[in-house]
Amino acid sequence: MNKDQSELIPIIKRKTTKTLAVVSALAHIIYLILIIFLTSRKAKIPSQDQQRF
Repeated sequence: MNKDQSELIPIIKRKTTKTLAVVSALAHIIYLILIIFLTSRKAKIPSQDQQRF
């Protein structure tokens, strides 16, 4: 049991780091899309804040 567990731990660690990298990359992409979407909407429809300046 101990031998199998010691072999599994690095594999699990590698998988978690890979999934974390993928998740963070997806989060960054979604964040960028949201920023672009919001800025494009602001450009099309001027908000009250932009009308002041």
